[in-house]
Amino acid sequence: MILKKIRYKDLNNWSVKFLISTSISSKYFIDRLQNYIEEKKCKISPYNYPDKKFKILGVNNKVGLFDNEIKLGREINQDYKIVRFNYFAFNPYRINVGSIGLKTKENKYRYISPAYIVFRIKNKRKLLPEYLFLLFKTNIFLNVIRNNTKGSVRQILSYDILENLKIPIPDIDIQKKLIFKYFNIKERLKKLKEEYFVLLKEFEKALFISEKNKNKFLLNKIRYKDLDSWSVNILMENLIKSSYPLKPFKEVLSKADIKKINIEDDKKYKILGVKSFGRGVYINREVIGKNLKMKKYQLAKKNHLFWCKVDTKNGAFGIITEEFEGTIASSNMTFAKIDTNKINLFYLQLLFQLTIFNKYMDNKVTGTTNRKYIKFDELLNNTKIPLPDIKTQKKLVEKLEINLKEQRKLEKELKKTLEKFENEIFE
Repeated sequence: MILKKIRYKDLNNWSVKFLISTSISSKYFIDRLQNYIEEKKCKISPYNYPDKKFKILGVNNKVGLFDNEIKLGREINQDYKIVRFNYFAFNPYRINVGSIGLKTKENKYRYISPAYIVFRIKNKRKLLPEYLFLLFKTNIFLNVIRNNTKGSVRQILSYDILENLKIPIPDIDIQKKLIFKYFNIKERLKKLKEEYFVLLKEFEKALFISEKNKNKFLLNKIRYKDLDSWSVNILMENLIKSSYPLKPFKEVLSKADIKKINIEDDKKYKILGVKSFGRGVYINREVIGKNLKMKKYQLAKKNHLFWCKVDTKNGAFGIITEEFEGTIASSNMTFAKIDTNKINLFYLQLLFQLTIFNKYMDNKVTGTTNRKYIKFDELLNNTKIPLPDIKTQKKLVEKLEINLKEQRKLEKELKKTLEKFENEIFE
């Protein structure tokens, strides 16, 4: 490649790094993106329509484009870009981690911040949008992008640089074959997720009173003489009604005996985080010891409930399973030991995904708007959960557990399919 003759007019960047990093190998025809895409800058001025609702899109590196939020025109003080069907949109500061989306029929919203770059494919008979979207997910092409970002502090990929990148362009029929399996799996995964939320609603109805009966309860007249306390907390207790026994958390949780470790400078550590709405525990980041300010961390143990003691709201609780044992957590996080003879782990995790239970839990927290937390004793002694026998718990969660296992299986299959796609188009 270095010895190859290069025409001056083909150079947009004289950097050696640029010339080497934009070079890719493929058994398919390779061409510049500029021959297939065009930037779209069509905008609307929401502030001219103060009472109109504007549906705003967002982009991340997990799902791509998603319906993000609805704002009134008066809340927006700048022009927003319009994103039409089969348009791409990306954050120029996060494209290096795959933060790009393709608008599909699933996306009902249509506006995006002017900071995002929007473009479309000019001729779909030569390049399929789905093929290009998949290309942006491959490690090889992401490395090409990372090597072409500019900026001393924040790395950015401009449209001018993007359109000069080269990609493999197989025949259109080959493109269709290459993307078929990936998007077929994605569609199956989408249906499983939709089914999961239906099953979750059924689980909630099985545990708690129906919305209809709950509304009747809320409209009931309450006699003064029946009230021992006018506290909102006391009144909210009545929202939790179940056909199963309501027991305080102390029936299944107890104080944990968590070991603290000294951080070693040269060792790599996995630090735990917890997601909102009962989505569980995850690896927040991996860090070399010398880069950690705190030098003492807690060592996670399986079969423990885990949450942030300084910011506990919206169901931000997770369970430490075997795969997370041996990871670490800061002193801001709290553990409680779970009695697995009395409560099924998956059943417990699902409770934090339920709307009615999270409303009840959020009423237990104290603190400022940004920092709300629940005291450990309050959680153990005064917070109640529906507690059927362990056999009933397993039966209640059985369908949800099967569904989630199928989702994880398909997610692994999706990852392997992307790897095969990458191996096929790059050499």
